[in-house]
Amino acid sequence: MHKITRFCQVLALVFLAWQISPSVQANEILEEGPNYFVVQHDTGSFIGSVVMRMDISTDSLGKIHVTSRIVSITGKPGWTWVIGKSGGTDKAVEIKFSKGAQRLAFKAHYAPGKTVIDSGVVK
Repeated sequence: MHKITRFCQVLALVFLAWQISPSVQANEILEEGPNYFVVQHDTGSFIGSVVMRMDISTDSLGKIHVTSRIVSITGKPGWTWVIGKSGGTDKAVEIKFSKGAQRLAFKAHYAPGKTVIDSGVVK
């Protein structure tokens, strides 16, 4: 249980740093509990957002696992999206946004010690 608490504290600090730094991307923790949290990732004020839930568990060997799932996806007017990867236990989420010729790939992989959030660049 101590590892899970520590993992949640580290993630909270990462989210706080993202909120403080000047960026197009914004992240907001919408809900959290002892073994889960729900976060909204804005992919840019003119593109959309992805809301994800992460459930944290420990297996019989004491290894921590994070099960990621998409709660909702919204796109600003004109933007559409396709789910490339829907998450799962220790799996990444990938959403591909598009509007005409413009493209943006949002990627998120939550894992102890190697969490990566990439809101991409509009191309």
